[in-house]
Amino acid sequence: MGLALHVRDLTVASRRGRLLLTLPALDLPAGGLLGVRGPSGAGKSTFLNALSGLLDAKGRVQWGETDIASLSPERRTAFRAAQMGMIFQDFLLFEELSAEASARATATRCRSPPEKLSTVRAPEGTASRDRRSLARLRMPGRLAAGANCAVSAPGSELTMMMAAVYLQASDVPLLDGAAYDLIANHPQVKIAAPIAFGDSYNGAPVVGTIADFVTYLSDDRIEGRLFRKSGEAVVGAAAGLKVGDSFTPQHGHGASADDEAHEGFEIEVVGLLPRTGSPWDRAVLIPVETVWEVHGLANGHAFDEGDRIGPPFDPALFPGTPAVIVRAKELWANYALRSEFTRKGEMMAFFPGTVLSNLYRVMGDVRQAMSVMSVVTQVLVAASVLLGLFILSRLFQRQLAMLRALGAPRRFVMAVVWGYGVALLMAGTVLGLVFGLGAASVLSQVVTARTDILVTAGIGWPEITLALAFLSATSVLSLIPAVIVLARPIVESLRA
Repeated sequence: MGLALHVRDLTVASRRGRLLLTLPALDLPAGGLLGVRGPSGAGKSTFLNALSGLLDAKGRVQWGETDIASLSPERRTAFRAAQMGMIFQDFLLFEELSAEASARATATRCRSPPEKLSTVRAPEGTASRDRRSLARLRMPGRLAAGANCAVSAPGSELTMMMAAVYLQASDVPLLDGAAYDLIANHPQVKIAAPIAFGDSYNGAPVVGTIADFVTYLSDDRIEGRLFRKSGEAVVGAAAGLKVGDSFTPQHGHGASADDEAHEGFEIEVVGLLPRTGSPWDRAVLIPVETVWEVHGLANGHAFDEGDRIGPPFDPALFPGTPAVIVRAKELWANYALRSEFTRKGEMMAFFPGTVLSNLYRVMGDVRQAMSVMSVVTQVLVAASVLLGLFILSRLFQRQLAMLRALGAPRRFVMAVVWGYGVALLMAGTVLGLVFGLGAASVLSQVVTARTDILVTAGIGWPEITLALAFLSATSVLSLIPAVIVLARPIVESLRA
């Protein structure tokens, strides 16, 4: 239910001694609600910060039986973790975390039983809103959650994110065996998964990695089994392969892929990943040793180790990898790992979620610019429609004059002209939405086919609202030609 609050003789001063806030008394029962209202600079934030123990204050701030004003900063922090929930005034979030991971990051600092922490979930509708976000870029759920860290050679974070997360292969420098060994043997690293790419099969990217990463990526929901030796594969749900199939990888991607470069080297499919709606649905995952062996390189293990796959790897026999996806043992350790694995001239570490968030921000700016262009286009279209109605009224002015000469009321003639214009506008609006949806669907299919990023097109309330606003504005403007028609003398119109 909460704690009762009792405040007596509360004063807060700045570091220079200037008095910021005074409150003689305040009593609030457990479960009570209190609204604080006042102009900017009145001290609302100072008041709330004093009540929560974020500011040093004099007097008594008693929550239940605890006077937090008399506690040390460390004990006030412990009290907040155990007894308080806070919503920040500013937009303060961990951008690299999903909504659920952000909630769990907060929950892990409280003293709730473990079974209660497992109930922390993203609010209903959050996932659907995320899926409707700009460009519908979908990061695989297990990669997006938990602030996984990606490590690569120095370069563009965006390029590496597109390569390692969205499987858009690029020519990038490799991390050597010493760098991978440093990452994999860090005490806070749970999974250090090399991501090796460069080959494909019928357009599906072939990615070399380790079995632990495949288990993590699939949330341990694989149809069939994991690969256990070199020459086996686990494929995505849309890769066009099924368990039991065999294939020979192609060197490269797209039209330049070489079908004969790896001739005679067959790989057997032993497992199928669940569908995620991400580029990994088309991925073919094989042991990283297979990637190296297919290209005539060492496989990371000494010869006397036989056919063993997976870590640990011998740094001297490690051919290199474009990127390493790092999963930390503890959530807080991700930030320390990012800092530790960022070394000038050697390697860089970044959160894919942060890079994606920055990309959304840039694309959001582009969307705003496109919205302005859309409004300008709508104004031009409205002007064109109005001009068209003027032309039509001139073409039909004799017929309209005949109606007026035969005794048709002015309101009837106006209704005819206006109704004709509105009918044309409604037909054009509906056809515009239909053709727009069709064009967007075709473009989304092209983008999806070329990038493996699932992009969907649909008509939502913003599009419907814009169409209705356009129809309403132009319908009102269509009254102008009707008024002009009625303003012309009947005889003059009959002679036209």
